[in-house]
Amino acid sequence: MPLSVLEAMASELPIIATSAEGLPDIFDTPLFFGYLIPKRDYQSLTEALWKIYSLSEEEREELGKRAKQRLLEAFSPEKLSENTVNIFKNLAFS
Repeated sequence: MPLSVLEAMASELPIIATSAEGLPDIFDTPLFFGYLIPKRDYQSLTEALWKIYSLSEEEREELGKRAKQRLLEAFSPEKLSENTVNIFKNLAFS
């Protein structure tokens, strides 16, 4: 999972990312905070950039807040620790 995307989310920025390793997991939520586009799809990249650029400052700020919300609900240190413990519990009791 690219650290730069998580850092951008922590900085409350809207996200545009390609479907590289780990990124679909970040976007696996009904919460809209940006665009996940297919690799090498330059047309989709252009469209996503234009959509973000066309938003008002308030709308971009709202997307950024949602990005940080997603980060905290799914990828905070506490959540990652909880998930790791659950994985080991499941392995130990399988």
